[in-house]
Amino acid sequence: MCNGRRHSDDLHEEAYRHDDCGEEEPGGLVADRVGEVAERGRSDKGAAGTCTLPAGVIALRGPIAIIHGINYRFPFDRGSTIGLRTVFFAAGIVAMVHPDRIVQLGALALVIVLYGV
Repeated sequence: MCNGRRHSDDLHEEAYRHDDCGEEEPGGLVADRVGEVAERGRSDKGAAGTCTLPAGVIALRGPIAIIHGINYRFPFDRGSTIGLRTVFFAAGIVAMVHPDRIVQLGALALVIVLYGV
């Protein structure tokens, strides 16, 4: 261990490689993480899993909401239009980047409700 820090070059390595001094320490956190991933049945090689498609669809709906909010000509006064555009923008950002799926879906539900306005 160099200076109390561990560096991992590859998740599939069985050792830590320390960039500071070139030392290697077998086992440890990387080997444990590889075992956890294998137990959960997930692939670290870029293969599409059952969560990939829904996450991608949700992530792509966010920019659509942002673009709609920016480009749509709302039939309201200036203050209401700015407010709606801000809500569309914020909901699109939340749908794209929030780590909790329920919050993402809530933001998309808000966008769907606002499309009716």
